[in-house]
Amino acid sequence: MDLYTIRTIVDKINLTGSIREWFEKREGTIAPWLVYGVGLALLAETVWELKYNVLNYDQYQFMFHWMAASTIYVRYCISVTFRCMLMGVALGVLLRMEFFRRALIWLMWLSVLIMYWKHPYQAVVNANLYDHTNASYFIYTVRFPWAPQVVVYPGFILMTLQMYLLDLLKATVVIGVLSHPSVRRLFK
Repeated sequence: MDLYTIRTIVDKINLTGSIREWFEKREGTIAPWLVYGVGLALLAETVWELKYNVLNYDQYQFMFHWMAASTIYVRYCISVTFRCMLMGVALGVLLRMEFFRRALIWLMWLSVLIMYWKHPYQAVVNANLYDHTNASYFIYTVRFPWAPQVVVYPGFILMTLQMYLLDLLKATVVIGVLSHPSVRRLFK
């Protein structure tokens, strides 16, 4: 099959044109729903995180108990502030204000940059040991002959990677949606 035959088949199918036409016909109707979906999803996730994870200071202290008490308190204040800012920005996105669209994009980039400090491995282990949800499943340990004092929980490593991937996916979707030209036109 030569290039001319392939180009002829693609022109007959016109797949890229039909997909492009489908999006162009619905450009004015899909973009608002994307904005509402992103805003409401972020608002719901942030409220859930605040209620079940962040505002329980005893759990937060247990998660980061290897740190100094003052460091835990500063980290806690930063975490609550970040979540409150995220809620406010999500509300601004729902109201289609340009400043909040840009602020949310910057917050998502910041979230990706500080992902390692948001979800350290030991905090994931401690969070699950605190409420005993997945502790029995992940509690088996691995010790290395060259470092017997190091205890590794492979299941928790997978949970930590899952948290990183979910944060990365969330940031990618939010940045992608809010940077799309048809969505940008909706903001004042």
